[in-house]
Amino acid sequence: MNSYFAKQPILDLDGETYGYELLYRNNTGTRSYDGIDGDKSTAGVINSVFFEDNYNKVLHGKMAFLNFTENLLLEKTALLLPKEQVVIEILESVIASDEILERCAELIESGYIIALDDYVYSYQTAPLLDYCDIVKIDFRIDKDDIEYTASRCRELGKIILAEKIETNK
Repeated sequence: MNSYFAKQPILDLDGETYGYELLYRNNTGTRSYDGIDGDKSTAGVINSVFFEDNYNKVLHGKMAFLNFTENLLLEKTALLLPKEQVVIEILESVIASDEILERCAELIESGYIIALDDYVYSYQTAPLLDYCDIVKIDFRIDKDDIEYTASRCRELGKIILAEKIETNK
């Protein structure tokens, strides 16, 4: 079975590549995710990059940001991956349950970096902030939500990444 993925650079403030978000694609011509099955999608990317010894060729020593569903977190899939090469990116659909927070604590204790994807601060999502290093904010959402989420993240000393910004302007 062939598995395809997109490699989207994540740049720092100086325009240097910090890492790459690796995103599943169902074929070579697809520019967006088909949304079929998050577990299988991430598993396909992991298999293609890490279990076929491609990660040095794909990442060039940079970090891989990989989307993790609730199931993949609960199944401890991340623990199969090299912690020095991977950022565990928790999808916005993951609920901050006691089990998920326990998994996050285990990942941190094992030395993994955790990021929150498309994060918007709320009472329900706030517990996840205690377990992450990086917060990715979608800049297409409401400006007030962006500003409030960013201010909460800055107060907690989180690294903030802006998503859905396609130009330098």
